[in-house]
Amino acid sequence: MHFVLVTPPKRLQKKLAEGECFFSGYTPSVQKYIVQERYGQHQANGKAREVFQGSNLASIYQPPATFGLFHAWEVDGEIPDVDAEPSASNTKNAVAQAAQEKLVQTRLRENLLAKNPDASEEELEEIKTVQMDRSLRRHYDAVVQFTAGVRILTSNTISPNEVGRGCKTVQRAVQLWAAMNCHLVPYFHYMAAHLEPQFLKHGPIPGWWTFPYERNNGFLGRFNHNGHSGGEIEGTMMRGWWKTTLIQDLISRLEEIENPAPEDVASLAVLKSYLKGGTSERKGTLQNYICRVQTESNPHAVELSKFPKQQSLRELGHGYYHLVFEYLKALWAAHATLVLDVELEKAGEHSLSGDVQSYSHGWVHRRRHGAATQHRGQSAQYAYIDHRIPVQIRHIFRVEERFTDTQTLTANLAIVRRFQEDPVIFNFPWALWATDIGVQVWQANIFGRSEFLSAVVNSG
Repeated sequence: MHFVLVTPPKRLQKKLAEGECFFSGYTPSVQKYIVQERYGQHQANGKAREVFQGSNLASIYQPPATFGLFHAWEVDGEIPDVDAEPSASNTKNAVAQAAQEKLVQTRLRENLLAKNPDASEEELEEIKTVQMDRSLRRHYDAVVQFTAGVRILTSNTISPNEVGRGCKTVQRAVQLWAAMNCHLVPYFHYMAAHLEPQFLKHGPIPGWWTFPYERNNGFLGRFNHNGHSGGEIEGTMMRGWWKTTLIQDLISRLEEIENPAPEDVASLAVLKSYLKGGTSERKGTLQNYICRVQTESNPHAVELSKFPKQQSLRELGHGYYHLVFEYLKALWAAHATLVLDVELEKAGEHSLSGDVQSYSHGWVHRRRHGAATQHRGQSAQYAYIDHRIPVQIRHIFRVEERFTDTQTLTANLAIVRRFQEDPVIFNFPWALWATDIGVQVWQANIFGRSEFLSAVVNSG
C-alpha cells in the first residue's frame, strides 16, 4: 500500500502544493468549525488517539490533505476558481516546475508520434506551449476524489461493488490530474489500472498490507543489543519465539485431556507459570514478556490512572447527584435497592452517599481517554458514542458502594456532552463525498446537556 498511502500523498504535497507554490497568498480563515477525520491514523500525523468508542477528534489545524487545502485556499467558504500564483523566476521551485513541464511536453510529443507518426508541425508546436493547469478548484476536486477513493479502499470491510467504486474514484482523480498536464509518477498509473484485481483476489487491504510488519521492524531496529552484532540478538529472539510457541502448543494439548492425571495438572501449572514470567520485577526473559503481553490482561478491563481525587457529586454541580442516582439505581437493581441520601433507609435499602473517585484519564480496551476538566486528560477528551455520535468527556468517575460486609458494588462512569450541529447548513466543497471520506462538521465548543455513560462500551 505504499503506492496508495505513502508515495502519491507525498507527491501531491511536495510537488503539487509546496513545489508549485500553491499556498502563496492564501491565509487560513476558517476558525468556527471543527472537522473530524475518522479514518486516517495511518495518514494523520502524530496525535490521533483511540478513545472511548472511536478515533479522537482532530481539529482543522491538523487535518489530512482535503481539509488542509480547504483551510489554505478557501474564500468565504468556497474554493475560488482562480489560478495559483506562479513561483518567482529566481527560485528553485520555478526551475523545478519548468523542468517538469518540459518533461511532460516530451512525453506528450512521444505519445502523439506513437499514435500518429504523420503528425503535423502545428500539432508538434502546440505541445511546446503546454503548461500545467494551476486552477485551485480543479486541483481541489481531484484531491477530494482521490481522498474518497483511498478511504473506500482502506475500509476494514469492503464488497466487490465498493472495490469497483473506490478504484473508479481513484481513476477519475488520476485522470483529472493527467488532463491538467500534471507530472505523475508511475505509482499513479498502477493505482489507476491495477488495483481492482488485487482487492478482488485478496479482500480488505488491512488484512494484507505490510504496515504492521514495518512497524515491528522499526521496533526491532531500535532495540538495544548492547553492541552484540552479527545477528546474535535476532537469533535469541527467534529461539524465544519458537520456545514460547512450542510451550503454548503443549499447554493446549494438556488442557484437552478429559481426565488429567495429577502429574498432568502439575505440569500444566508449571508451564503456565513459566509463560507468565515468574514474580520478579523483570518477569522473565523476552519471550515470556511477549507472551505475557498477549495473554495476561483482559481486553475488557478498565484501567484508571493513579491518584484519583475524592469528590462529592452534590458539590460538583447541580443535577450530577440525581443523574448518577438514576443510572446506578437501574444498573444495580438486581443487587440492591438504592434511595436518595435525603431519605430514611428502610430494611433492604441503601442510601447513595454521592462520594466518587474522579480520574484525569484511563484506558478502556487499552485505549487512552481523559477528562476535559483535568489537565492530564485534555489531550484525549473527545470520543464517539452510539454509532459515531461525537462527545466531549467532562469527568471520569468510579463509584464504590459497600452494601454489606461481603458485598461491594463498583461502577465506572463518564460524564459526556454531545457536539451540536450548526442550524445553518454550511456546504463544504467535500459535501458530496463526506460519507466516503468519513467527515462530519459540528459547531466548535458548543455542547449539549451532560449525560452519564458506562466507561466500558462498544466502539461506535
